[in-house]
Formats: sequence, C-alpha cells, structure tokens
Amino acid sequence: MKRVMLLLFLIACVAAPQPAAEEKVVEKVLVQCWDNSTVESLAQCPQKQVSRVVVENTTAAPVKEKQIAELLLEDARSKFKAHAFLLEDRMVLSDGAYARHMFSKLSKLQNGTPITDVYLDVANRTAFAYCSIEREADLLSGSFEYERSNCKEFVNVAFEVQFNEWEPHGPLEFLKDFSSRAPILVEENVQTVSIGGNSKSVQPSIHYMVDGKRVILRIDKRYKVPIKIEREGSQAIDFRDAFFDVMVVEGRQFKITSDWLLYKNVSDYWKKE
Repeated sequence: MKRVMLLLFLIACVAAPQPAAEEKVVEKVLVQCWDNSTVESLAQCPQKQVSRVVVENTTAAPVKEKQIAELLLEDARSKFKAHAFLLEDRMVLSDGAYARHMFSKLSKLQNGTPITDVYLDVANRTAFAYCSIEREADLLSGSFEYERSNCKEFVNVAFEVQFNEWEPHGPLEFLKDFSSRAPILVEENVQTVSIGGNSKSVQPSIHYMVDGKRVILRIDKRYKVPIKIEREGSQAIDFRDAFFDVMVVEGRQFKITSDWLLYKNVSDYWKKE
C-alpha cells in the first residue's frame, strides 16, 4: 500500500507538459520593379533612365507678304539687263555694274572744269568725269571750232569725283527705296501726267507717307516703273523717258552695252600740239 501511494506521489510531482510555443511566420511582401526585379519596397527599385525627346517646332515661319514696289522691281530686273532714263540735261545709263551720266550739253563741275560725261564703277564705288573733245564736237555739231574748244586741254584726262554725288537714282532705285514700305493708297485707274511737255499714261499710282509727307510714285503703264515722283513740299522728279536694253539717241536706236558704259580714249586725231 505504501508503494502505491509513493508511485502516485511521484506521478503528481511530474510537471504537466507545457504547450509548445507557436513560431510566428512573417510573410514578406515583394514588389516587382520596372525592370522585372523584385524588392521589398518601391523605394528600392533602380532609378529609371528617362530619355528626353526634344520636339522641334516644325511650324513654318509666316511668309512675308511682298509689297507692290518690290514686285515691280523684281519684274523689271527679270525682264531687262540694262536701262537708261532721261533727265532734263542728260541721259543716265546703267547695267548694275557700271553707269554713265551722258550730258546733252557741255556741263561743269563745281570748280568750273568743263565735262561731257561722268563714268561710274558701281562695284568699286568710284566715279570719274571727262571732258571728251569728241563728244563736245558732236554736241556742237557744225558750230564746233577746235581753237575755241573747252575740252582740248583735257584730252583723256580723268577727274575723280565723289561717287555718292553721282550715284544714279532712277526708276529702279526708287522702287528699291520703297520695296519694304506698305503704301497708304494704290490708285489702279489709268491716269495721264505731263512730263517735259509730253503726256504719259500711268497705272498704277502708289501713295506713301514718308516723314509725315505724301510721296507718289506714278508708274509708267507700259514699262511698269516710276516715271514721275511727286513729293509733298518739294519739286517733282520727272523721268522724261525710260529705256530698257535698247535706248534712243538722236533718233537712232542703240543697245545699251559696255561700249556705252566704259570710257574709251579719244582718237589720236584730237591730240594736237
């Protein structure tokens, strides 16, 4: 009996088995990045290289509208290589590279030196005046006398003059002056103007305001270049006639070539002692 009681006492003393501690399992959340790699947070993703694409502005620049004077100038230059125009005392010839003032009577420089012509090299901006005894003889015709000649002392002598003072300013130059200006009025009707006592038909007439004053270009109906320039408060500029490629001299037609634009020495006949 004592043995049984002892056994029961020992069994009671043995600790009851403790429940095993549960292991906590932490589930990891992974994130897939742009390059297919996986990380625990977006902040750990590699930085993506962003390609910058520069988009050029392909919008075409607005086309500048050409003014009427520019259109007339382009038309004249496309049709003619050389031109000439008449002033009151001379004919002015030009081919763009060279020019000439060919006086209709003996003229003089400011210092009194007699001259018959002024030749210009436009590219080099030089100008030389001459008193050509041959031209003097032609101008005086039957009344010419060598002993009384104004040019006999200046045979083939060149007098340099200021280019700016002699630079031609004719119909084409006036179109160039106004090529970028917008007119205030364009009269499209045919009108008649008096130039040097002769009636000329003009169409159109182009009006501008320059420094608060009206300037009118009267355009020759046939050649489409200014033949009369009217300036408010100033005397009008008349081009008594205009010629393109072919001119009329003393009733005869001549082609405007370098023979007319470059000075040539007079013949030895005039080189008298």
